[in-house]
Amino acid sequence: MVRQFFGHIRDVNMSAYTLDAKLPWDLVDSSQFESLETLSLSLSEGQDIPPDGFQLPVGLESLDISGMHYHLPNLSSNTVTSLVIDSFRAPKTPTTLNPEFWPSITELSIPPSAIGWSGECFKHLRSIDLEVDWDEDWDYTTQFCRDLALYPEYIPVLQQIHFSGPPEWDILCILLERYNFRTGSEDTRISSISFGGDVPFYLLDPIKDLCAGKFVDRPSNFDLSWVSNMDIIYDQNLPGCMKCIKTLLSCYISRKGTSPTTRHADYVFPFRRTHRDADAISDYCLDILMDLPLEDGMIDPVEFRMRKLPVPVYPATEDEILATWNEREEVWKMLKKGTDGSVCSGWCRRRVLITEEKVSVWGSNNAGWYLMSDEV
Repeated sequence: MVRQFFGHIRDVNMSAYTLDAKLPWDLVDSSQFESLETLSLSLSEGQDIPPDGFQLPVGLESLDISGMHYHLPNLSSNTVTSLVIDSFRAPKTPTTLNPEFWPSITELSIPPSAIGWSGECFKHLRSIDLEVDWDEDWDYTTQFCRDLALYPEYIPVLQQIHFSGPPEWDILCILLERYNFRTGSEDTRISSISFGGDVPFYLLDPIKDLCAGKFVDRPSNFDLSWVSNMDIIYDQNLPGCMKCIKTLLSCYISRKGTSPTTRHADYVFPFRRTHRDADAISDYCLDILMDLPLEDGMIDPVEFRMRKLPVPVYPATEDEILATWNEREEVWKMLKKGTDGSVCSGWCRRRVLITEEKVSVWGSNNAGWYLMSDEV
């Protein structure tokens, strides 16, 4: 009956919340809507899982899935070119997206904390949107940049990236240089990057030139890494929320140390010391900490001895920088636990679009968004 009366429909929006929390999958199988081009599905937690290899309607070009998305591994389409996945609840284990089930995708929007992919590549993917909430960790965006820098052949024709949460700038610059200057990349370089927040002013022109396929004289990888901000991280008297510190932006949020690792940072994390020095000083500091009363949220000194957090070491070569990113990220998470978690909203008060031709910056106020600058 669906095919008889609705087979000509081109745009369908179905919500499980209006269907007793269960969407009948046979309504959207490949035989029902012969002319369907756009399909939006809102799936609930109690939604039945479709059978393996469930084929969406032939000719479908755009698919938007919101709500729960653990059904995704069972869906497939040979014709969908635009796939948007919006999750309101990040799962404990990311859902796997298999490129082999979506061979024609050119545009992809995903929450990287909830969606991962397996398989070799998206051969035709030209635009990717990495959606991250402001209160989430942004390590997934940096992980994407790191992985693509290591394996550019996995997404060989990528042209546009949108970051709602910023990557680490050193990893992003390494990605742009490796991807845009690789052999055969003349017609398939990343030429447009947008950010759902601010970018250090001294990086605007270098990123624009890299998008244009030009070699640039930019700050060193170390200077673009949060490791170069260790003096600020260790000094709790200096302002700056951990989000802005990691993205090399200035803000005036005061940080309150809540653990011995930050309360006695001068002893535990001397700036640019060796691992051996850090271990020795940690043992010395432990004697002091044992005599201090524990406050709410503080790390127990015995637990602290077991951790012996290392001073982050920044490698000299790009290969080592990429290979050791996970190790630095673990150190960062430990450092972040030493603060009260306050973050400012300054980063997300701007929007930045950088193309090979110009840099556009939008600001916000009570009236909404407005164009601040549009420079070639």
